[in-house]
Amino acid sequence: MDELKQKSVASCSIWIDMGRPRSGPIFDRYRKNKAAYRHEICNKQRQEKEIYTNGLHEALLLKQGKHSGNVGVVNLSLAAVR
Repeated sequence: MDELKQKSVASCSIWIDMGRPRSGPIFDRYRKNKAAYRHEICNKQRQEKEIYTNGLHEALLLKQGKHSGNVGVVNLSLAAVR
């Protein structure tokens, strides 16, 4: 990721030094490097979130303990009273 950032910063500097052209090879390189860096940032954030949610899901599946409440029994007794 550091390499992508360096390429993005370098191409941005060149793009600025050349007067911020809106077309041509300098602009194309600038946009390509910036897009690749931003894409990698999004991928990294998505992976971190996925790892967190997967870990949370696994922890909840492995969680063992008393179930709280007797929701099913309460519903049955109310139905029988009516």
